[in-house]
Amino acid sequence: MDYGEIMEHLAPCGLDCTRCPDYTDGETRELASMLQECLGDYERRARLKSDTIPVFAGWSQFAAILDYFSRASCCGCRSKENHRPFDCRAATCAKKHGVDYCFACKEFPCDGGDPWALTPAGERWKKNNERMRDLGVQAFFMEQELFPR
Repeated sequence: MDYGEIMEHLAPCGLDCTRCPDYTDGETRELASMLQECLGDYERRARLKSDTIPVFAGWSQFAAILDYFSRASCCGCRSKENHRPFDCRAATCAKKHGVDYCFACKEFPCDGGDPWALTPAGERWKKNNERMRDLGVQAFFMEQELFPR
């Protein structure tokens, strides 16, 4: 896969957008839709089961989450039609600085005075970008394919 194709997958933070549960053409959306179809109108049966199997009392919450995943609408951080379910600091900042990945920015690693950089997500962002810088984007992408999301 060439650099341009990899950019369609890898966000500036180093995560593969296509493997995200919120990705519109992702496996999670497809599987959630299939599960909804297989379960059909299971709500009535779940109510009956909830008397003897307590976990079924939470059916409506499960169904709502399943519905959310079946309607995933994010096209990835680089898409013009991006419908991210949250505001990604890395994507916004990389665009502002005109770089493909955070490691390419002259200010990397930065924290912008933001405590986010000290969170597990911030640490993962830094680790991913250091690894991309050290290995190269293509090698990093191939390495990430070996790991689960």
